[in-house]
Amino acid sequence: MWTLVVITMALWGVDAKGIKLHLSDEIKSMLEKSNWDHQDTALSIHGPMTLDVQSSFKLKKGQVFLKSRVSRHKDCAHIKKHRPLSRDEVYTIYPTPGTNKTVFCDMTTDGGGWTVIQRRIDGKTDFYRNWTDYKNGFGLADHEYWLGNDAIHALTKDKNQILRIDMMKFSRGKGHAIYSSFFVDNEANKYKMTLGSFNGTKGLGDSLKHSNNSYFSTADRDNDNSGSHCVQKYKSPGWMYNCFQANLNDEMKSMLEKSNWDHQDTALSIHGPMTLDVQSSFKLKKGQVFLKSRVHSRHKDCADIKKHRPLSRDGVYTIYPTPGTNKTVFCDMTTDGGGWTVIQRRIDGETDFYRNWKYYKNGFGHADHEYWLGNDAIHALTKDKNQILRIDMMKFSREKGHATYSSFFVDNEANKYKLKLGSFNGTKGLGDSFREFNNMYFSTKDRDNDNSGSHCVQQYKAPGWMNSCFVANLNGVYKTSLKDYSELHWQRWGKVVPLKSAKMMIRPKQTN
Repeated sequence: MWTLVVITMALWGVDAKGIKLHLSDEIKSMLEKSNWDHQDTALSIHGPMTLDVQSSFKLKKGQVFLKSRVSRHKDCAHIKKHRPLSRDEVYTIYPTPGTNKTVFCDMTTDGGGWTVIQRRIDGKTDFYRNWTDYKNGFGLADHEYWLGNDAIHALTKDKNQILRIDMMKFSRGKGHAIYSSFFVDNEANKYKMTLGSFNGTKGLGDSLKHSNNSYFSTADRDNDNSGSHCVQKYKSPGWMYNCFQANLNDEMKSMLEKSNWDHQDTALSIHGPMTLDVQSSFKLKKGQVFLKSRVHSRHKDCADIKKHRPLSRDGVYTIYPTPGTNKTVFCDMTTDGGGWTVIQRRIDGETDFYRNWKYYKNGFGHADHEYWLGNDAIHALTKDKNQILRIDMMKFSREKGHATYSSFFVDNEANKYKLKLGSFNGTKGLGDSFREFNNMYFSTKDRDNDNSGSHCVQQYKAPGWMNSCFVANLNGVYKTSLKDYSELHWQRWGKVVPLKSAKMMIRPKQTN
């Protein structure tokens, strides 16, 4: 049991460039007091959120090999089980050991743990697609998408899944349908669907009953029982019997059908995990014109996303702090009007924040969990100096508080990411623990830029802006009790205790 803990802790010392493992001081100390001697470690990456570690430890009587893996959750229910405080957002799941899929998890509806296999919001994603697209999946997990029939089969093959369909009319009327069981067969059996009993919102009937025990059809595969090709006739890929009574994949009616434009071809290229460029050609009577558009224009920050997509929910998005760089971030779209770009997030201590200059420069962690955005990106987002900083915190007693600063600016690396703060405002009883950081430089365990006679970061394991050490340690060690101030805490908030969670986020000032 002890050796497994050692490996798990060691994971967070990975250097992505060069793939090296740096054991923490705590682990080294534990090894020195034991009969184990660390020999070597080999790493391999599988998907965006999973890392295999093959480590060798030498014992007096021989050698033992241990293999550990960062948890590969099969579905959203599995994530919810192991991380009960998870929020609605994008996650990576592993329907089978050899495949991973990025999905949106609904962690709030009816107890949460729902794996979203299909999502329609605004019609910006084309659902009139061929067999291969529906087999593999398409779209963006933070917006509209189809998970993929192979993945849906893998998730339902044990036949113990419940299907829930949530719908809303343009009149804002909401309803949902639930089926007690949901099974999709494999491709050889044309992804045949089997449904259990129906239960729905009052007034909402069972429109999928005619699709029970039916095969899947697409634009290029007619597997229905009608005399016509239902999908081509109604532009509605899905499970078909004698056409349908529910059409969740209908194409949003295009203005082009009523115009003089005729679509010729489309080429696509992907930039980053959530952005897609589309090069389309349309033919007009008098010639040909080329139009270039982008699925979700490259938004600089979460406020820009909120502005152009007002109904956006809390979750992971891709932003572009500068035209040539992209970052995956968590956007808080609900707190005080939303549009907050989260630059730092602490939840449970699974991510090591005692890192060097290079890590804090480029960023580390996972946007759906704990992370630091990166000082270069924070500088890019704040260089116009019109950002507000908000820090949300919660104690282990569940008491919550927040601090806001009227302006927040981080200088470039040449100026050691110097911090400039505006005026403070906070929850009643919560004082300004960041005031000593104003006009201070950033320090890490390998860069001492503080004004004290000692190396504050090394002394308290507290990377960040430093003066004569600190009165707030938001990048400290995650612990449930306070011993030496190296723990995650905010001193000017009643009795000094460790924090259960902390979140730093920024948003442009509203201008009239």
